[in-house]
Amino acid sequence: MSHLPPPNPTGISVLSTVEVNSFQTTGITIDSPDFPNPLASFMQNLSSCIVDAPADLINLVVNTDICYDLTGQLSGFPSGFGITINPPVTVSTVSSSINRQVADCFATDAAVINNPVTGEVWVNVDGSFVPVSESSGF
Repeated sequence: MSHLPPPNPTGISVLSTVEVNSFQTTGITIDSPDFPNPLASFMQNLSSCIVDAPADLINLVVNTDICYDLTGQLSGFPSGFGITINPPVTVSTVSSSINRQVADCFATDAAVINNPVTGEVWVNVDGSFVPVSESSGF
């Protein structure tokens, strides 16, 4: 088993923003006022930021076009409680992840900040970045 050395500090901060161009499902309908749609989070544009990021991440763009067939995983799931299953069940998304260098990750609207050198992670809670620890519940 090989162990990789920890990354070196670079002083570079990179904000990665995922722009969802399209998202659709077939075969599953979630319509319950008392139950939030768990698939809605996949439809949102999200961003994360890396402190001490490798230089090759700057201006990197990754385009994705993915379709998942979830029929096997959800075929035994009973309809009811505002959820209707009508196989085949698929989820497809087209998105782009766009990286750009920023002066300070903590001055962005990122959902998460990660420092791979120190292992520290912060989560954006109502506009403030809170360090993640075992006791924080995250």
